[in-house]
Amino acid sequence: MNKKERVLTSINGGTPDHVPTCFSLHFPKDRAFGTKGVKSHLEFFKKTNTDILKIMNENLVPYVGEIKQPDDWNKIKNVSLSDDFMVSQLNMVEQILEKCENDAYIVGTLHGTVASGIHPIEDIYGYEPVRELFCTYLREKPQPMVDAFKRLSEGMCLLADKLIKIGVDGIYYASISKRI
Repeated sequence: MNKKERVLTSINGGTPDHVPTCFSLHFPKDRAFGTKGVKSHLEFFKKTNTDILKIMNENLVPYVGEIKQPDDWNKIKNVSLSDDFMVSQLNMVEQILEKCENDAYIVGTLHGTVASGIHPIEDIYGYEPVRELFCTYLREKPQPMVDAFKRLSEGMCLLADKLIKIGVDGIYYASISKRI
């Protein structure tokens, strides 16, 4: 049983020859992007020899300016596959797919809507304060934030569709969680 067969057997409720494995991590910023990001992934996959290869996504929704009031969520525009951060991620995934073993089950990372909303402003406010800001603005005037999240969701759906078309076997949906 090869790696992909092992994962699919498990997904389909069968009995694999052993439990499928997957490990992932964020690579240091100086080795997370472009050609260095491709190399980091391939080296990690080779060393861990796991059944599931998770391609990380460090190409985040970019900074949009400060969000000081609910209407500032209008700064988050439609996301398209031609946006630089999307092009960079898709290029990296394509290069990894071309160079990695093809018997493994490969998933592309997709950031969820709320996580994608955190990324453009996290460096200014910090992870936890952004989450509190979300709650405040949703209570105060929800529509601008709801509209921004809709635009982000639509963009991430485009990314998921494109990742499948270029050859990943599945999507790892990265959502937010409480940091301890």
